[in-house]
Amino acid sequence: MAEDLTHATFRGLVGQTFLIGAEQSDSLPLVLIEANLLHGRSGRTERPPFSLVFRGPRDPWLPQRMYSVWHEALQNAILFLVPMGPGPEGMLYEAIFN
Repeated sequence: MAEDLTHATFRGLVGQTFLIGAEQSDSLPLVLIEANLLHGRSGRTERPPFSLVFRGPRDPWLPQRMYSVWHEALQNAILFLVPMGPGPEGMLYEAIFN
């Protein structure tokens, strides 16, 4: 469940690969490059807001939408990914939790 995911869940996974897509064989690998706490507070006191930044290949790139995400530590999760644009090493995506 998305509400069980916290900054602590992801901070130890920076540098690791996540598979994005419904089927692992058809998935696109994205590397988690940042897990940042965000300033401000949400209405929820049990989970401070945070963001994740992933890097993937420049092509193909993923449009903004919900994606099934797989990582051994999480198994399957659903994240809303937003393309941030190309960076020096590939396309960047962000997921925000508030």
